[in-house]
Parts: sequence; structure tokens; C-alpha cells
Amino acid sequence: MVSREAWTIIREGFAPNLAAMALSTLGGAILNSRVEALLALPALLLLAPPLADMAGEFGTIIGARLATALKLGYIRPRVLHRSPVLRKNVVALLITGCFASLYLGVAVLVISYISGLPLIEPAKLIGVAFVSGIMLVVVTLVSGIMLSALSIRYRKDPSDTTIPVITSIADTVGAIFLLLAAQLLNVI
Repeated sequence: MVSREAWTIIREGFAPNLAAMALSTLGGAILNSRVEALLALPALLLLAPPLADMAGEFGTIIGARLATALKLGYIRPRVLHRSPVLRKNVVALLITGCFASLYLGVAVLVISYISGLPLIEPAKLIGVAFVSGIMLVVVTLVSGIMLSALSIRYRKDPSDTTIPVITSIADTVGAIFLLLAAQLLNVI
């Protein structure tokens, strides 16, 4: 027999998980729309999953930290923008995002070289990783903040509602930003 708590988790998490599946599918469709360009430059294809994963993790971190702070009463949803707790977390994650994006670009460059994949100019590949990574981190941080505050305001458990949506936002927006950054830097 399923407990009352389990039914609450299922009820609260059902719609966010459906939305997450739809968003992730959209992200895959976006990447599929440029599959020829990505197959011609496998380093970009290699960059897509860890980029989305990194941003999803940052969004999840901010979502979980804010949900905890909101639940414990350290910050209130209505004055979230004035919170030093929020400011410190956002600054720390943005700095970490900058270094992680650069690291990701270098790692993909090294893996591409070792694997014998067609090379992209190192500065351009690292630039694509950095630009798309930072844009993606900003979007997932904003999403995490908004979703955490909304979850608390509507008395939903952020673990059931926020995290699946943030990770799928990272998947979808990650695909868009990867392609956008590659176009801006004349890689594709």
C-alpha cells in the first residue's frame, strides 16, 4: 500500500515531471535540427551533454539551497531579491560557472585532440563553451530562484517541483545556447 506521503510526492511531482519531459524532448529536437553541423564538428556534440549537466547541477544547487533557506525562514519569498544569502550563492555559482565553462572547453579540446576528432580552433571551442556555459548558468540560476520561491509560496516541496524542471530547462536552453554561441563565434 502506498503511503499518504508517497501520493503527495506523486501528485506534486507529476505535472513538473511531464513539463520536464516535454522540455527535454524539445532540447533534443533543437539539437537534431542542426545534426549535420554537429556531426561535422563532433567537438560541439561532445560539449552538449556536460554543458547541460553542469547548468542543471548549478540550477539544482541554487534551488535546493534556496528551498532550504526559505523553509527555515532565513529568507522570505517576497524579499528574495534583497537577500544576502541569495546574493552570496549566486555570486559563488557564477564564479564557479566561469571556471567550469573554461575547464569544460579545455577538456573537450583535449579529448577531441586525443580522439582524433576534427579540430575546431582552440580559442573558438573554449569561447563556445564559455559563452554558452555562462548564458546557461544565468538562465538556470534565475529559473532555480523563481521556481524555489514559487514552490514555497504555493506550499509545494521544491524537491518534487523545482529540480526536474530546472534540469530540463538546462537541457533545452543548453542546446539553444550551444548552437547560438557556435554561430556567434563563426564555428557553424
